[in-house]
Amino acid sequence: MNTLKTVVTSFVWMLLLGSCEKPDCQAPPPSYGFAFVDTSGQQLTDTTLARSVKLTYAGASGTPTQVKESDFKAQPSSPYPYVYEASYNLLVQAAEKGQNGYTVEIGGKPRGTLNLKTYVNRTPCNGWYNLAEVRYDNTVVNPMIGNGVTYVVFVTL
Repeated sequence: MNTLKTVVTSFVWMLLLGSCEKPDCQAPPPSYGFAFVDTSGQQLTDTTLARSVKLTYAGASGTPTQVKESDFKAQPSSPYPYVYEASYNLLVQAAEKGQNGYTVEIGGKPRGTLNLKTYVNRTPCNGWYNLAEVRYDNTVVNPMIGNGVTYVVFVTL
């Protein structure tokens, strides 16, 4: 009986000590903002035009499917009139469903293709998808962190 008590006690201590190596943690998912400007770098000052940015992709049947507004949402910002926040769901779609090529529509007209390349962050407490690379019409868009904007995309209007 004493041996059984010792084994059970040892097992319980191993579970308790093994699970307390580090506290539970999880960082919030990453957030990425996109500002769209014309090719000369001028901001889209026409509010209607600035708010009209939409992303579409080829759905399962090949028909264009619009990204939900909640997954690419316009936020009033400064210095850009609107910054589009990409939801974490958009990154998951890009990674897991292969939906990484999006047609950018502004003012109801297709303007170019936005490609999102993702990777999984492997650091402790941060196992989210992140953007590894953004391309617009096959040109790399370099990140520009600041003012809530991560990427500034130059489009031909």
